[in-house]
Amino acid sequence: MHAGSIKYINELVSIRLLLQTGKPETARKKAHDLIQTESSSEGHHLLGLAELLLGNLEQATRHLKKAVEDNGNIAQYHLNLGEAYRRSNDLEKAIACFERALEIQPDYPDSLYNLGCTFFSKEDYPKALNYYARLIEINSNNSEYIKAKADTLREMGRIRQAISTYDQALEINPDNAMVHANMAPLLIQRGFADEALEHCRKAVELAPDNGIGYQNLGRCLVELEHLDEAMDAYADAFERMPHSAELASGIGKVWLAVGELEQAAYWFNKSLDIDETYFPAFCGTASILREKGMPHLAIEILQDLVESHPENIELLISYGESLWDDGDAESALEKFNKVLSLRPEWPYIHTRIGHVLASAGDVDAAVTAYKNALKQNPKSIPALNGLATSLRGRMASTEINQLKRLLKNIKLREGSLALIHNSLAYYYDGCEEYDKAARHASNANRLYWMNRKKCGWDYKSEDNEKDVTEIIQTFDEKFFYHTKGWGLNDERPAFIIGMPRSGTTLTEQILSSHPDVLGIGERDFAFRSLMTLPMETQNKKQAYEALSSITSDCIQKMALAYLQQLEHLKSKSTKKNALRVVDKMPDNYKMVGWILTLFPKAKIIHCRRDVRDIALSCWFTQFQKIRWACNQEHIAERIRQYERLMEHWRSILPDSIFEIEYEKLVEHQETQTRRLLEWLDVPWDANCLKFYNTKRIVRTASITQVRKPIYKKSVERWKLYQKPLKSLFQKLDKDT
Repeated sequence: MHAGSIKYINELVSIRLLLQTGKPETARKKAHDLIQTESSSEGHHLLGLAELLLGNLEQATRHLKKAVEDNGNIAQYHLNLGEAYRRSNDLEKAIACFERALEIQPDYPDSLYNLGCTFFSKEDYPKALNYYARLIEINSNNSEYIKAKADTLREMGRIRQAISTYDQALEINPDNAMVHANMAPLLIQRGFADEALEHCRKAVELAPDNGIGYQNLGRCLVELEHLDEAMDAYADAFERMPHSAELASGIGKVWLAVGELEQAAYWFNKSLDIDETYFPAFCGTASILREKGMPHLAIEILQDLVESHPENIELLISYGESLWDDGDAESALEKFNKVLSLRPEWPYIHTRIGHVLASAGDVDAAVTAYKNALKQNPKSIPALNGLATSLRGRMASTEINQLKRLLKNIKLREGSLALIHNSLAYYYDGCEEYDKAARHASNANRLYWMNRKKCGWDYKSEDNEKDVTEIIQTFDEKFFYHTKGWGLNDERPAFIIGMPRSGTTLTEQILSSHPDVLGIGERDFAFRSLMTLPMETQNKKQAYEALSSITSDCIQKMALAYLQQLEHLKSKSTKKNALRVVDKMPDNYKMVGWILTLFPKAKIIHCRRDVRDIALSCWFTQFQKIRWACNQEHIAERIRQYERLMEHWRSILPDSIFEIEYEKLVEHQETQTRRLLEWLDVPWDANCLKFYNTKRIVRTASITQVRKPIYKKSVERWKLYQKPLKSLFQKLDKDT
């Protein structure tokens, strides 16, 4: 059969028709038989195209190269050879082929599109965007071209433009399922979860066999706190995409959200089994470690990954959160700012930075960050909450009205409603409308607990009482007599202890203003050290029971390991020669016995405050980690057990604990500050009286006091709430 014969041409037309009607297997057979009879460039081209459609890239490349060698002036040959290279991930050769096709046929749409896709794969998004823009100039009514442009804008972090471009694609083709699916995560990112949900449901309706639609639906439902429905959506996605690392990781996040850490770990591990380089799964594992109170291990997992992939947003956020939980606020802020440079239109990151700046006491900068978040999404509840806690009664009427409107949104779930009520509680407190403030605070606590309970939270006062009893029974006079002289006589470690909101942050800030004192924030080094006892003593019992097997050598070893952690922090600070290193973890009041076992000469500073003011302040604050502050009965019982334990330490360690009262510190700042410095055995330094000038980030809920001179308005603040919180204060009467 001659290549120019009518019969031969008819065979070529037949093969093309088979390819166009989705029958590449038949087309391949016919093309193979044809070139056996008579080889031609078009025959090899069609056979190569059939192999390409069947995924046989090596064979496709061979035949398409032959077609180009036989006739190099046909743009389509170069186009399809380029596509074979692109699918083989040989991107430079692919680009050369597509560019050659454009030389032969300028403004060839398929070549422009494939060049855009190739540069998109190379993460060279500006070049990809250029080709898509040229393509849309030629054909402005192709929704796929506009979708490709939107995808590129998304990857460039131009979220609003991407959403607007997806909208253009939907105007042309409202039934483009992938446009709906791709648009939804961006709307979630900008805080418009309700709108995202509509697009997710539409994507599923249009493409019920596509797992990505169900996956995005699950993600959206998680954002809206519909966790049961989210799991159903993920289950539907898993039926369609059982080998997706992204999906497995998404399922892990749902289990993490409901507090099922073992199930979450299973799915994150499954994600890594599918793709050992899938970063979000590492981030999920880091989240589990943070939940378990081991942020230092999360940091170990993420550190090298962040260094090798410094612009991966999910890694940066997870690393920043881990650093924050570990007390390294400065480094956390650095990571969050890096994310901001990559995603400047993301309300979440503006808000997160606002929270860090607020904790640093830089209220003006925090307010700016919150308002930047609201520019992206005026309904951002976390940003509005940040403004409320920072400005209180000075919050603008437009923002207060927004909160009131949001409160009427029947679609909002407990977590969001809790934040709105908490915001209004702070606002009305600032307006001195205390009954209204108390009502909103009460609703906030009730809803916050409901939300957190669904996420695995629980709290039993009797468990805390048992813990305190065990501490008292373990660290008694006999124990200290038995272990006398075993610890290290190092005076560098210092500890500020007490209840939350008792003045621990203020005390640390005063001390950190001294050139010889380094404040390291809230570290759980003491607790971590105690929890390693079973391993160190080879006693498989719990930590307190393992103390019966402890030896002098073991204590020395553990004390040295503790000091190494302090030295590491000193080496990263500007106070490498600090005489004292101050840890202000309030809950270390439970660790006093263990601390003084390791370091008999450690400096313990106990911050005391009227427990009614402590109770009120805790009740107003939505702590991320503290579970007992939502419930008045739990607060009262927690305070009673704290007082009981502190009385025990006073009775057996009368000379080891320095006590400072918040009310006296506020009334007589210099006198009390001199007492503090004398206790630490460091010389007087007047900078301690101007603690509010110290430029360091403080990780605390006390967002403003450490940046202002001492004021007295927080003393006896409880009296403002005597009527609405009468029951709570009555529970504390015997302790006051």
